[in-house]
Amino acid sequence: ALSYLRSRITPAGLVDSYVEDGVDYSYTYDNALAALAFISAGDFVSARKILDAFNSMPTEPAGGYLHRYDSQTKLPVEGILYAGPNAYLLQAMNLYFLGSADDRYNALAQRLANFLLTLQDADGGLFGRPTVTWKSTENNLGALCALHNLGKLQGIALYIDRAALIRNFLVTECWDGVRFLQGE
Repeated sequence: ALSYLRSRITPAGLVDSYVEDGVDYSYTYDNALAALAFISAGDFVSARKILDAFNSMPTEPAGGYLHRYDSQTKLPVEGILYAGPNAYLLQAMNLYFLGSADDRYNALAQRLANFLLTLQDADGGLFGRPTVTWKSTENNLGALCALHNLGKLQGIALYIDRAALIRNFLVTECWDGVRFLQGE
């Protein structure tokens, strides 16, 4: 599986997400998961190719990355600025730092975290993206882990405190005593 993932990394550093679709779409979520897989396997060189690509790309004015780019040019392709893919990318940067002690992505990680915090509602949960009112359990679980871990790794209490608010939202609004609901 790792060999296949390596074969999908383009010269630009992004993963071409689907072979079958005939287009060079690269999804932020797919890149984050590929980087996480490489980091888990100890392949920091492959993870760096992906994370370097994002580090060289501008974030959106709101602070995060769109969900889809062209894997060859790194240009946006009708992308949407979602919380979830940015949370998973942030977690990949956290785990890269934890496993390598290389801080080259720490500033970008903070920018992604700050974007996520702009989506936080008064009840602690994160909206799925700017201008919507829905909150996904999956996005909030990803953001909880990413923000908490960033706070611990970089010693920034703000992120730990805001992650605790997400946890409270998940427990009070999304947990029914047996399972998590889809969201709010």
